[in-house]
Amino acid sequence: YLNPMCGSGTLLAEWASLGGTGELHGFDIDSSAVDCAARNLQGTDARLQVADATSMPFADASQDYLACDPPWGDDIGDHAGNAELYPRFLAEAARVLKPGGRLVLLSHELKLMARLLPQAREFRTLEQLRVWHGGHRPGVWLLERR
Repeated sequence: YLNPMCGSGTLLAEWASLGGTGELHGFDIDSSAVDCAARNLQGTDARLQVADATSMPFADASQDYLACDPPWGDDIGDHAGNAELYPRFLAEAARVLKPGGRLVLLSHELKLMARLLPQAREFRTLEQLRVWHGGHRPGVWLLERR
């Protein structure tokens, strides 16, 4: 289970608390976020490191699952930066996922995702839904690597 842009480690902690199996890997480009995740994931076997989600330190077609909540452009990042980050991340996720591998992505960048997903031919959208999250109504996409 790989969590690029892990931030404080919330998705990793949730996976671990649900009894998720396999190795847990989380990384973020911000070392202070990785430090925060390490504190939040004490008592788990999560492997954390500083790394860039657009150049992941994993071999081609080596991962089964990725879960990511990239910057939404409000508290962290901005919309212009996300317009560059998201397509680069999707291309890199396609590289590291095995065929049939799954990517779950949570984001409030709804218009950006609506533009990007039809172009991301490496992925098939299995499910898309909206959720409530602290005054936001982000989307959740379940994508499968073709």
